[in-house]
Amino acid sequence: MSAPPLLEASVNRPAVGEALGCLVSIPLILGVIVVVNLMIGADDLPPAVAGSTPWLGLATVITGGFAAAMWVRSRIPLRVVEHDGIRFLEIDDPNGAIVLKGPFELEYGFFQMHMPKAGTQTVLVVGVYQQGELEVSFTETWGSVYTPPEGWRNGIQLTGDAKASYAASAGTFCEALVRLLA
Repeated sequence: MSAPPLLEASVNRPAVGEALGCLVSIPLILGVIVVVNLMIGADDLPPAVAGSTPWLGLATVITGGFAAAMWVRSRIPLRVVEHDGIRFLEIDDPNGAIVLKGPFELEYGFFQMHMPKAGTQTVLVVGVYQQGELEVSFTETWGSVYTPPEGWRNGIQLTGDAKASYAASAGTFCEALVRLLA
């Protein structure tokens, strides 16, 4: 029997996360329209709009279900496990499983994006190398309420092209990964 994972998380491809962000906005907008229509009441709505509320509600449910299904299907399981004192990074990517055996060489840091009226976004970047080759990279975006982790370098630039890149949305995934693999 194998030991329990030291870290278990889900990541996704960066482009998938961006597409899902756009897709989720559709049911949110439709949902707002339905709620406003219901609050106003059918009697006070223009005739052309009053009959559309049930259909907009149905469209909200369908697009929301589609977005939720896409989000669930886009998640890629990742684990850090230890066997006989050696740590392994396992990624169950649908394009081919990735299993990296320690010891690992890590390069990690952050950069900040200043966005008008939205504050500062901090993007954490982690590169996992083996024999000098960049095997996988991870990014994680933090909102303006978080400060960069202590000891992380500002202005990270990974060396080489990663064989696979992933985006995390777990909140402290990159920090935990560095702590376990360093």
